Amino acid sequence: MLRVREFSEEEGQALGSLVKLSSDPNVVQRAMIVLQTMQGCSPPKVSGAVPRGEGRVRRVIKEYNRSGRDMLYPKKPPGASRSPLPSYTRAS
Repeated sequence: MLRVREFSEEEGQALGSLVKLSSDPNVVQRAMIVLQTMQGCSPPKVSGAVPRGEGRVRRVIKEYNRSGRDMLYPKKPPGASRSPLPSYTRAS
């Protein structure tokens, strides 16, 4: 069974507060996945409680084991940020 790496009580409390206080639904779902796995739930059981597939639950757990709490927050895509297109005037 896939398990979350061991972490301190402080890190567990931080995850719990993320679930309660974060306004980003993706961060909340990722934190819930990690917390439920830490409590001994299997990925199929977690995917039933959190609206994510079992494969996604497994990826979140593996990413958390590799990267820690940083993986909970979405990454911006590389490259320049999108800016509005300049308005073009029609030549008469």
